[in-house]
Amino acid sequence: MISVRNEFTIVTGTQALELMIEILNRYDVGRLGFNGEPYPYVIPMNHAYYEGKLLLHGSYKGRKIDLIKTNPLVCYEVDGPKDGLSPDDRSCHQEYESVLCYGRIREVDNVEDKRLFLSLVNQRFDKPALKHGDLERCNAFVIDIHQMTGRTGRFRPTGERPLYIFDFEQEG
Repeated sequence: MISVRNEFTIVTGTQALELMIEILNRYDVGRLGFNGEPYPYVIPMNHAYYEGKLLLHGSYKGRKIDLIKTNPLVCYEVDGPKDGLSPDDRSCHQEYESVLCYGRIREVDNVEDKRLFLSLVNQRFDKPALKHGDLERCNAFVIDIHQMTGRTGRFRPTGERPLYIFDFEQEG
């Protein structure tokens, strides 16, 4: 579905989801944001997208674990440049593409789910298959995505740009 709101052309449904998955798969690093105290807490992480979920890996201790237990609602952001400015362009706005994933993060306790999710992360980054002992050394996290939004292009005072929205709870 496509509609216009303010200066954005709103794109929803499968078209929006497919474009945002492409962007998630194009960039290796994203930023995981928590409602920390007293400040927000944001850390870079690698990710793999899988069936409405973001798969992450990390350690078994640290501030991230404490924040997951306090408030599991998170935002995961991925972005990167599109085309640079041409020499004739007089603008401070660069072409970019980005995706924000809003959802609930959880540690993966089930051993078979953990094996699958860590294997998918390894495949995403062309890493070797899991070896004996890897499951015990590496923690796995899943963000169950509630909503994704994405943008491409750059701000233009006289033009519209697309805003992509996919709500997994309504459309997924």
